[in-house]
Amino acid sequence: MNILYYTKPFLLDCDLPLVRSLYNYHNVTLLIDLPRTLRNSTILNIKNDRLVDKSAILSAEAFPELMIYAKFFDSSKTFVINRKSNHAWNLSNIILNIKVVLFILRNKFNVIHTTVIYEALDFFLYLFWRKTILTVHDPFLHSGEETKKVKILRKVAFKLFRKFIILNNSQYEDFINRYKLKRKDVLLSKLGPYEVLTTVSSKCNLNIDYPYFLFFGRISLYKGVELLIEAMHDIQIQNPNVKLIIAGKGKINMAKEIYESAENIEFLNRFITIEELKYLIEHSQFTICPYLDATQSGVVMSSFALKKTIIATRVGGLPEMISENEGVLISPNNKQALVSAILNLFDNSHEIDRLSKGIENRYFKGNGGWNSISRELSNFYKSIHI
Repeated sequence: MNILYYTKPFLLDCDLPLVRSLYNYHNVTLLIDLPRTLRNSTILNIKNDRLVDKSAILSAEAFPELMIYAKFFDSSKTFVINRKSNHAWNLSNIILNIKVVLFILRNKFNVIHTTVIYEALDFFLYLFWRKTILTVHDPFLHSGEETKKVKILRKVAFKLFRKFIILNNSQYEDFINRYKLKRKDVLLSKLGPYEVLTTVSSKCNLNIDYPYFLFFGRISLYKGVELLIEAMHDIQIQNPNVKLIIAGKGKINMAKEIYESAENIEFLNRFITIEELKYLIEHSQFTICPYLDATQSGVVMSSFALKKTIIATRVGGLPEMISENEGVLISPNNKQALVSAILNLFDNSHEIDRLSKGIENRYFKGNGGWNSISRELSNFYKSIHI
């Protein structure tokens, strides 16, 4: 089958390993929509002096920052929608969107697999709703992330699209029932390790010379960072050698002096480059997801790509991703359980090694990787009748 895989930069760490695996089953063209606001997003860090200053559908080879990951895609079948403006009704974007429509028609794709819910900038792609499959990363919105605009866009997508992919079993039935879908039209899939991290260098300006565990990713209310900071106060009393690094952009909903003055917390509140992220994960004792609610987590799969174990809460799809042989699961919003888990695992090299081996056995040697995921997805593609 002739497949168009449409995505945006903030999901490339997840999408590229899957696309590489899908090549085993189908003719796949990768199309990356690149607004100016997303030139620095997850694995991309395009410098201002390297910007391509024209609205066009370009080859991936026009972006050296993308070609770092060339082992994950066929550059002759990978294209970038390079946008000069972020405004949907800008003339350059209108012309560019017409070119994208013609590109899709000319290539006669059987299936369009999108990983994003369309916004104003790419709303025109609903022209092809009958042949589109949507991967729903968040079947239900996280705490503190509901807006009127987001709710409307999701309602349109869930009404128009015919086929969906859900990435965790805990929300599968609820999603089907909420949107009155047929079970045959919703594939239950999963995430594999974000192996793009293995291809980049960890050389960066960071030079951390003390043992630590790591929270990383976008900071949002549902991620429990505030509870983690409170837990670090108790940990400081019991073991002052246990250190935490919080790495990522976002606002912490507590007074700054509470965490800025903490001797056992370092806060890197900014965009973290892919090289820095690899350094931080590799040099950490373990990573942590103290989430209050969740779907699945790219943080888990970024950690697992480097075989780094994790402490996480039993929410959403996290228990499906992390078994007792791969990490430590605790009850959510429970400070004492969080403190105990951190203190028990920190500096416990034997247990950390055991859990790392479990990650390798399931996700690299077993059936938890992208090959089994892409095989199931390949069969689902065939269920679309044009």
